[in-house]
Amino acid sequence: MITTSTAEDPAAQAQQDDGATHLWSGNSLWARDDLEFLPSFLDLQAQNCGPGLRQSPDLSSDQSRQDINRWASEQTDVAVAVPRFRS
Repeated sequence: MITTSTAEDPAAQAQQDDGATHLWSGNSLWARDDLEFLPSFLDLQAQNCGPGLRQSPDLSSDQSRQDINRWASEQTDVAVAVPRFRS
């Protein structure tokens, strides 16, 4: 049996494991901070990906890669690696 969760703290839920396989997923939208978005788009994004469009000055930077990896790891309780961008 597979159960899904969007728990705020997947690690805490995993400690209450009942023998089932758990699948945690996280959805997020990341964009450069110099882009502007229509309020209607941001509302739709919040409904589908959760609150907050995450922005960064340079999505190809190592700092952004680390931020995205950290966010994904926190959401899924798993080490996730976004690869470095090639120039």
